[in-house]
Amino acid sequence: MAQWISGDLDGFQKLAPHLVPTKILSNTSQPPYLLDSSASAMIQTKIGYELSTVFDLFGRLPVKSRAYVRTLMILPQETGQAKGYAYTRNQDIVIYGNDIDNFMVYIHETGHALDIGGAYSDDGSWLSSSDDWLKSYDQDKLVVDGYALNNQLENVAQNHIVDSYDVNVPGGFGMLNGGWRDIYHQYATLDQKQKKADNRLRPGGECSKRIPNDEVIPFPSTWTSRVMKEKKRAVGEKPNVDIAPGLERIAPVEFDTRELCGRYQASHKH
Repeated sequence: MAQWISGDLDGFQKLAPHLVPTKILSNTSQPPYLLDSSASAMIQTKIGYELSTVFDLFGRLPVKSRAYVRTLMILPQETGQAKGYAYTRNQDIVIYGNDIDNFMVYIHETGHALDIGGAYSDDGSWLSSSDDWLKSYDQDKLVVDGYALNNQLENVAQNHIVDSYDVNVPGGFGMLNGGWRDIYHQYATLDQKQKKADNRLRPGGECSKRIPNDEVIPFPSTWTSRVMKEKKRAVGEKPNVDIAPGLERIAPVEFDTRELCGRYQASHKH
């Protein structure tokens, strides 16, 4: 594909000015595709995984969950950066290299997009701050794991992993973990909400609504990139990245879990 990239990538360039990010559109009405395919060889070299790994794992998420993810961005691991670094920003999921083969990370970050994107309410409110969720939390002895102790945003995201297993694997979560009763009200509440929201954690069905994709812009001449300079490709015809006709447009929500998750006090359960 010619040198067209997401207009939103300019913001990400400030985070990693020496990189050419690979951004994967999450258009659920057709197979995902690379908006800027020039980085694929570099990503494979620096990360050690082929992009087919990303397509495979992201494609395993239910289509009705992916509807709330606008794009998926993969970046090579930064020097000195903690392993397992990922976040969700404006319904774009960003995963750094060491975690691109971890399916639970994809589920977790998609859980943020669903929660903060208002997938489980009629008014766009968050499940993680709802009375129903907090009541279920108070009824349980424990949370899913240590990471869920950070705050209710992370707790809900981690429960997406548990409930995804519970609703899609024969025997459910109870067959996997004997302590399921200690967290039951939390993942059962999420399960009730996802069922009401058209079974968003189950495979199958069709996408009826979708986060609009970013507009695309020519590759900025101010970006320094050995990959792009060596390619010396001309800017071709602007691609059509609009969502499929007939899909209801989900209103995008501006947020960044790196900032949001720092606001909330850790849970008291241990």
